[in-house]
Amino acid sequence: MTQFNSFYDALNATELYEFCHKYGTIRQFDKGEFFAHEGERCRYIGIVTKGYFKYALHSSDGHEAITGFALINEFVVHYISATTETPCPTSIVAGCRTEAIIVPVKTFNDVYLKRINPGDACEFAITLFKSCYDRYLTLYRLTPKERYAELIRNGNNIIKTVPLKELASYLMITPQYLSRIRRELNEESRRNHDFNLN
Repeated sequence: MTQFNSFYDALNATELYEFCHKYGTIRQFDKGEFFAHEGERCRYIGIVTKGYFKYALHSSDGHEAITGFALINEFVVHYISATTETPCPTSIVAGCRTEAIIVPVKTFNDVYLKRINPGDACEFAITLFKSCYDRYLTLYRLTPKERYAELIRNGNNIIKTVPLKELASYLMITPQYLSRIRRELNEESRRNHDFNLN
C-alpha cells in the first residue's frame, strides 16, 4: 500500500522509524488536540500509530482549510519549522482519537540530523518541494473529479480514514460537490461492471 505522503520515501524510513522508537514516547491525542500550532515552532516529530492528523489553517473568512494529512505509519511533523526553528504555517491537529510515537524536535535535530548525510537531507528537501509543487500544478491540471479519483487509485486508506468534509477541503471543493463526484464515479463503475458482464 502506498503512503499518502510519498515525499517521505526520500528519507531512509527504516532508520528514522528506528530513531523514533529508540528516542520517542507513545502519546495519545484526543480529536481536535493540537500536535503543532500555526504560528508557533513545531516541537515534535512523530510516527502515527493509530488515527490520523490533519494539517489545517484558517482562511480569511474563518473556515478551516485542510492542506494535508498524516496517516498510520507516516511521519507527522512540519519539517521546515522543525529544521529551521521557524513558525509553522499550519496547525497539525488530531482528526480523531490518535496515537503517535513522538520525539522532541531538539533530539531529532541534535541526534538524527547530525548523523545523516547532508546530501540525503538536501534530497529530502528537494523531494518535499517537488511534492508541494506537483500538488499545486495538479489543482490546475486535473478536475476535482480527477483529483478524487487519483486519491482512490493511490491505494492508501485515506478514503476510509478521513471524513468526507475534510477530504473535500483538501480537494478544495464543497462537501456537496464531493458527494456528487462520488455518486458519478459509483454510477460509472456500475455501468462498466454491467458492460463487462455482457
